Amino acid sequence: MLPDNLNSLKIISECPVCRKKQFPADINLVEEREEGHLLHMQCKLCSGSLLVFVNFNDHGANVIGVLTDLQSQEVGKVLSRGPLTADDFLEIYQKMNQEGIVKELLG
Repeated sequence: MLPDNLNSLKIISECPVCRKKQFPADINLVEEREEGHLLHMQCKLCSGSLLVFVNFNDHGANVIGVLTDLQSQEVGKVLSRGPLTADDFLEIYQKMNQEGIVKELLG
């Protein structure tokens, strides 16, 4: 359930995918912390998804949004994994290199 101050907030006025103004969206509270709320928004028209971080302070609300292909349930799994390490990046690079993706990208 969304906190009252988020229910009344017009967070994003236009869907960044289909460009529909005042688009209908499913909004789920993913994580609530002292520093703010992390929301998953999905446009009901085009199914485009956003992760939105909302922080309230004395001057109003700060909102940061980013497009994602994650579903609401998947976001929690990704967050619980923790930050990526140097070993994670090395493993990704090695896998991409084995499959020829690095050569194709740099080629």
